[in-house]
Amino acid sequence: MSSKTATLAYAAGIFDGEGHVIIHVLRRKDRNIKLYHEVELAITNTNLEMLLWFKSEFDGTVTAEHPGRGHFGSKPIWYWKLTSAKATQFLKAILPYLIIKKLQAELAIEFQNRCIGKYGRNLTPEGIALREQYRQKMKELNHPKEI
Repeated sequence: MSSKTATLAYAAGIFDGEGHVIIHVLRRKDRNIKLYHEVELAITNTNLEMLLWFKSEFDGTVTAEHPGRGHFGSKPIWYWKLTSAKATQFLKAILPYLIIKKLQAELAIEFQNRCIGKYGRNLTPEGIALREQYRQKMKELNHPKEI
């Protein structure tokens, strides 16, 4: 196994267990106007070193979420995040190794290619409706009704 393959397989395993991918709507702060939809993925963990490794390998940002108020005693909870094209680039790279979040990754990649890549930030009613369909489908994949 090559070093690159091992890195991608390792990243996919962590993402399958600790990550999430969503399509969310960004809005203007001063009004409730939808501006555009965006793919976002993140890995949340108490191990800062691991998330800094993700940042060094794949770019993105590492931020503290509720430092000192974590569910694991006083350990801060950290998250590594990628959005838009960088997020889908990461998902494409790890896709062959994903198991649990493979459908979400495929949907995010399709969304980026079909809605953003083709239309950019064109906010026609049809474009917004299509993006919203993808967002709803992602919500269903992330929160299945039956277990």
